[in-house]
Amino acid sequence: MTIAQFFSKSTLVVITLLVSINLLYAQGVPDIPKELILKNKVKSLKVFLSTKGTDEKALTNLEVVEIKYNKNGDEIAKSIYTWYDAVDYTDKDTLIYTQENKLVKIHRKHNYLLKSDVDVLTRKLFMNYQSEYIYEYDEKGNCIKEFSQSTEGQKEEIRYVYDPKGRKIQKIKFGSEIDTTFFKYNSANQCIEEGRYHKEVCTYTKDGLLAKTELYQDSEGLERTLDKAWRTLVYSYNSRKQLVKEDVTHPGNQGNWSITYSYYSNGLLKDKIEDMNSSVYTYTTSYEYWD
Repeated sequence: MTIAQFFSKSTLVVITLLVSINLLYAQGVPDIPKELILKNKVKSLKVFLSTKGTDEKALTNLEVVEIKYNKNGDEIAKSIYTWYDAVDYTDKDTLIYTQENKLVKIHRKHNYLLKSDVDVLTRKLFMNYQSEYIYEYDEKGNCIKEFSQSTEGQKEEIRYVYDPKGRKIQKIKFGSEIDTTFFKYNSANQCIEEGRYHKEVCTYTKDGLLAKTELYQDSEGLERTLDKAWRTLVYSYNSRKQLVKEDVTHPGNQGNWSITYSYYSNGLLKDKIEDMNSSVYTYTTSYEYWD
């Protein structure tokens, strides 16, 4: 099948595929606590990716993420670059907040660079593809609803349910069918279980740090208990309680890999290195600060 036939056959399939690829490379987006952004007066950050040992052409310092912050430590713009054999594209987000610093809207523009000839209508669709995400909150400040829609006509609604302690206990996704995710907590209000058909079980250290995550996957989509984890993540920390390593294992030693982290002296993330057997992905983050 030629790339032109692939695009013209179903633009929805293409969009779904690109979203899944984007999730893969979105691993390079750093999850940095807001208090660290505020403490260090971070104005923006950029993430650069280098690879080796992959089947693809090796990459050196390719900019894949840029995030800009306001002086309140809120993200106000985000850009994520992704590539595929037929397409390169960048998702550019503009984030809007209330005066109370509540995120109420994300406008996302998808900038596609098609590498092969496609029909005019498909090209126009991809060049103008945009989406919007709207958030609603209750009087306690909990996010209770997310609504998204795209220029392609795709719509999705997610609602959240909380218990009297303000803990999220249900995530209800409305689409072609209703899908509900349940959350359970321990006495320390830490989430210890999440999921429905695919369940994550979490354990913690005595210091309250996440120690292990076990993913139980039911490929048949049935409500039943599995006695063997499909994937296990074990977390290690340094004396500053910073995450320094994740060991990921699968049954039978298939597809095991590790992720290591290093930090600058101010506590901000420097390098994230994913060693996936024959392939190594290094994400290096640099920062710009407010004067």
